[in-house]
Amino acid sequence: MSKLEENIAKADAYLARFREQGVMNRIAGEDLPAADGVTFETISPSI
Repeated sequence: MSKLEENIAKADAYLARFREQGVMNRIAGEDLPAADGVTFETISPSI
């Protein structure tokens, strides 16, 4: 496995959390969802 493939595998493992839970808010050391439960899609113009 090349170094690139190793790094892609590591990144994929880290990003799996965001695919499953989304991005949480870090408050007082805890990852918490929005109080009202509302989420929205962010579209990056750089992609």
